[in-house]
Amino acid sequence: MDDSHRYAEMLRIVTDVEALPASQQMQFVEISQQTSRARTAAERALSRWQSATEWSQQSLIARFPLAGGYLEEITAAQRPTALPFVARTAVVDALQCILISGLTPLPPAGIVEIMCEPVADLLYEGRIGAAARD
Repeated sequence: MDDSHRYAEMLRIVTDVEALPASQQMQFVEISQQTSRARTAAERALSRWQSATEWSQQSLIARFPLAGGYLEEITAAQRPTALPFVARTAVVDALQCILISGLTPLPPAGIVEIMCEPVADLLYEGRIGAAARD
């Protein structure tokens, strides 16, 4: 997946989450809270994988400046602003999954699914996790 495609997928995720009706926003927050511990563990595993490979956050941003820059922008702006921190981190985790999709070596099994679970469950019925494994 090239940089512009990654960026478009990331933009779609943020736009879709920001457009959720109030009832689905609450559902998203609940899913985010329920998966918070597992996602934190997956983030640590991803960090270890990045340290063991050539895919540091800086190298990802250099390789994919549009998508990597967007991830940094979303993180700095604390978007989606209408959602609490736990839900915003779930969005950032999903964006990170898009950023690392298709890289070799692949991240350890299960990391992508765990990190993308809140977004995938609510918006895409598992599509994000599958795309990131491809």
